[in-house]
Amino acid sequence: MIGAGPGEEELRAFVAVVGPRLNALAWSLTGHRQDAEDLVQETLVQVVRKWSRVRSSRHQGAYVSSMMANLFLSGRRRASAREVVSDAVVAARVSPVTALEGTEQEQGLLHRVARLPERQRAVLVLRYLEDFSTEQIAQALSMSPGAVRSTTHRAYETLRGLAEQERSPDRRLAAGG
Repeated sequence: MIGAGPGEEELRAFVAVVGPRLNALAWSLTGHRQDAEDLVQETLVQVVRKWSRVRSSRHQGAYVSSMMANLFLSGRRRASAREVVSDAVVAARVSPVTALEGTEQEQGLLHRVARLPERQRAVLVLRYLEDFSTEQIAQALSMSPGAVRSTTHRAYETLRGLAEQERSPDRRLAAGG
């Protein structure tokens, strides 16, 4: 992955430190193991290519998280949208949500977040997983702070709607209908 040269050991150490966090971020953004692995690899390629910029950044982890979020939203990694897959391949795909432990309520929330439109998901993941401020998200995703707030609001509304849809059949059954 990393060629010989000045800074190689520093780069290796950086990747070793941020790797687990990048994996978690990629899983949260993509909702699928293979897509997450691809996104991590693409991000690491960008880190290697732009190592001097990453290295000189005041907040290297945030810089790389922003790189990943932008790669996720950019469509450059969407080769899978052009692939033709069989039902067996789709059925075999493991969702990270099923691999995580947690309460049934947490699992439901993770499934709903995975169903959000990509930009809404990216905003929420950066906010709650990476603990970015509104201003940091705006800078990372090239949005205005107002657009971040409205996207966050729409994401909450979408999550509420999905939760209501999931509860509706239970209410009908409880009511005998």
